Amino acid sequence: MSRNRQLLHEMIDKLPNVEVFNLLNYVSFIKGRYDFIHYFKKDGIVVKDHGNAQSLRIDWETEFTSSISDSMKHDIHFNEFLWHVFSNKLLCCLEGKEAKEAFDEIKKDICYVFYQNHDFAWKLECANTLEAEDFMYQQDIYVVDSNYKWTYVNTHEREYGPYFYKQSKI
Repeated sequence: MSRNRQLLHEMIDKLPNVEVFNLLNYVSFIKGRYDFIHYFKKDGIVVKDHGNAQSLRIDWETEFTSSISDSMKHDIHFNEFLWHVFSNKLLCCLEGKEAKEAFDEIKKDICYVFYQNHDFAWKLECANTLEAEDFMYQQDIYVVDSNYKWTYVNTHEREYGPYFYKQSKI
């Protein structure tokens, strides 16, 4: 056993059960992120840490929702979930099976991937093998091309999404 693993075991042994439970949840999250990254790498996709999910969320909002007023965004609780612009029909998009098919068919050389409520993001290069199914177990995840011409969103709610939106400016 490596020294780091040994130190970790020693620390865990000194924690109360409630903290061990919290640690387990956090480690599960880290393991899920690790598995997610390596899942894509096996398909030849180059995965790079983007490092700034907040800037991607801001850019996503700027590029896709500039025509929607701040008061309307407030009314639909946009700050909670960006995808509310789709579920509230403020942007015309594809949903469900049609969204998945459109995502599978569109060219995806370089994409960015970020989550609604996590502070990590990735840049995916050589991403043409990406498919909607790759994201089916991910919640509130946003995939966007490097030029913000289209986006694919998988939500945490089964009755909403996934959504695919393509700018009409293409």
